[in-house]
Amino acid sequence: MSSLLYPFGKEKIGSVNNALHDLQIDSIVRYVFVDKGKQEKILDILGSICTDEETIKYRQSVMRDMMYNRSLYYGLGRESFNLNKCYSDYNATRSSRAKLKVKSEMEISETTMMLKDYAQDINKLIEIYIRLNELFVTYSPSSVGLKELAKKINNRIENVYFKKLQKVIKEIIEQHSAFAFYTNLDDKLMPIDNKFILCSGKYTSEKVSIFRKKERSDGKIEINPKVKDDFSRIVIDSFNRVVVIVEDIYESLYDEISYFSDEFIFFEFANSLYDSLGERKIDCSFPEIAKETDYKNAKDIYLSMKYIIEGYSAPIYGNNISIANKQSVLVVGSNNTGKTVLLRTIGINQIFFQNGLFVACDQAKVEIKESVTTIFSGEEKDTDVGGRFEKEVIDIKEIIDKVNDKSLVIINEIFQSTFAEDGKRALFDILNYFSLINVTWIDVTHLITILDERRNFVSDVKLYETSDETNKYKIKEI
Repeated sequence: MSSLLYPFGKEKIGSVNNALHDLQIDSIVRYVFVDKGKQEKILDILGSICTDEETIKYRQSVMRDMMYNRSLYYGLGRESFNLNKCYSDYNATRSSRAKLKVKSEMEISETTMMLKDYAQDINKLIEIYIRLNELFVTYSPSSVGLKELAKKINNRIENVYFKKLQKVIKEIIEQHSAFAFYTNLDDKLMPIDNKFILCSGKYTSEKVSIFRKKERSDGKIEINPKVKDDFSRIVIDSFNRVVVIVEDIYESLYDEISYFSDEFIFFEFANSLYDSLGERKIDCSFPEIAKETDYKNAKDIYLSMKYIIEGYSAPIYGNNISIANKQSVLVVGSNNTGKTVLLRTIGINQIFFQNGLFVACDQAKVEIKESVTTIFSGEEKDTDVGGRFEKEVIDIKEIIDKVNDKSLVIINEIFQSTFAEDGKRALFDILNYFSLINVTWIDVTHLITILDERRNFVSDVKLYETSDETNKYKIKEI
């Protein structure tokens, strides 16, 4: 199956654990889409990450086509809608036919109308192919993904059997009367030869002679009433044979391009988000793939969207964040000064980047990870299952069993429910253990005394401190 999101078929896919909710990515999706069906589709895509450089770069190139070639994007959006509507109409025709088949008798007039309905459905699909071909010729894409789609559609349009199919379908629609038609579809759609008869109420062929009662002077034939039932069965059987082939052709043509319609919602999400951020003059960029992570003027997308939706005019400060390879980050500061904002910024950007999306910053280089996992305090997760401290310890134990040296673990304000000194000691032990197994971690905490242990960490730890409430969401390196 072709795909704009998974083009190679054997992509390396990493996991996202707890982060969609903890980092408010689900809220970002809700800000962009009201429709719950669309929300679920986007979250399903963002629930994993690409871990190979080739797929990330491929997605970024398709995303650039969609974002910067808006005429092409809007055209694809229209045809995506038309394609879904076309299949919906075809499905309705197919359902009606299924109901007719269970009847004890099917009128020839019903078969005639049904065949015409099928022809109109497949004609809509042919017209979509033609419009898509014209769209790609007019607004030539630059990405490999859309170039391949354009080539596939153009090859189909130029195919001799496709042109023959157009002619047949046109005849069915325009004649809307009895005719015999034999054709040979020696094509990828139908790998074997198929000879079939399209017919309606005035069935004509050599076989009809056995049913003749007499031939009148005006050339018309009167059918022997005794064989009327047999005649009707031949007509209906012929119709059913034709419909099976028409359905095969329709579904083959539809499957050939339907993937772009199924996945277009992802690009719709990205463009809507990009345009909303642009309203607040928040710059976005596509990160480079690197061995370290470095953001220039990075901003929290969730907070930005929240301000837009709720009408806040307060400024959103950006931060420069630099994380070397195998380096972890500890952020301290008092409450309500932006520790979680910083953590959320890093986490959202990591997931967006590894889905081929842009991030909210002036410039970025990001290291690829195999998994992104969040550990938020019991209070933050709004859970009262057992004691909060016990619950957090259990969660951490489960995560330790899953992560490796290519994981990113994001930890937010854990061990708030115990004494400060005990919480500090437990937090230090957990962070140090992650360092021992070479897991990169980002931790924000109000337990400022953990800075006393800074020289006891077994790995390189970068320290940041949030500013006071006057300069909310700004950080400085310690």
